[in-house]
Amino acid sequence: MITVEVFAPVIDKMYEFVIDENAAVSDLKKEICVMICQKEQYSVVKDLEDFMLCSIDKSLILSDDDSAAENNIKNGERLIIL
Repeated sequence: MITVEVFAPVIDKMYEFVIDENAAVSDLKKEICVMICQKEQYSVVKDLEDFMLCSIDKSLILSDDDSAAENNIKNGERLIIL
C-alpha cells in the first residue's frame, strides 16, 4: 500500500488516498472517482473508464492495463484525475 495525492481539477480539490500499488490503474480510477463523489455528495459519473489518471510529478498518463507499481508510482506521488 502506498499513499498518493490526487488532484481533481473539475472541483479544484486535492485528496489523499492509500492505494494498492498492485491494483490495475483502471480499477484505481474507478475507486478514486467513486470515493470523491461520495465525499462531495455528487452522483457517481457513469463513464468512469473515460477518465485519465496522470502523474503530475512525471508528466505521464498512466496506463490503464498496468498496475500503479508497473507505472512506477511511488509513495507520496502527486496524481491528477481528468
